[in-house]
Amino acid sequence: MPHAHYMNEALLDWTVGRTGLFTQETHYLRAWTVLPALDGTGGTEVTGGSYAAVTIVPATHFNTAANEFSISNDGVISFPTATASWGTVVGTTIGDATSGGNIIRVITAATPRAVVSGQTLSYPIGNLILTQY
Repeated sequence: MPHAHYMNEALLDWTVGRTGLFTQETHYLRAWTVLPALDGTGGTEVTGGSYAAVTIVPATHFNTAANEFSISNDGVISFPTATASWGTVVGTTIGDATSGGNIIRVITAATPRAVVSGQTLSYPIGNLILTQY
């Protein structure tokens, strides 16, 4: 089961000197019709209709943080074009695997979007915003 507390635990371990911070060259953006809980339980990921997680490389898909609270994509990030209805996508996650694995970030969509056959779910430049609080 995905584990959304993964980053919180990694940051706490780093804060007290138990581990070093890591860099991972590849992450995966996944779309959900029901977002998983913070403990990684529940959630309904999109399936079928040519759906596939999107491989993202943080060093090339995201700009450098301009302030201490947020960062956004500096290029368009698109899922494959749907060949059947995906349902209403309510958000995405960034994780370390195309399925299962650890959830690094849960991103709730500002406006849920129904994706039907022939449509492409995309994040235009600057629209996939990660905030730190």
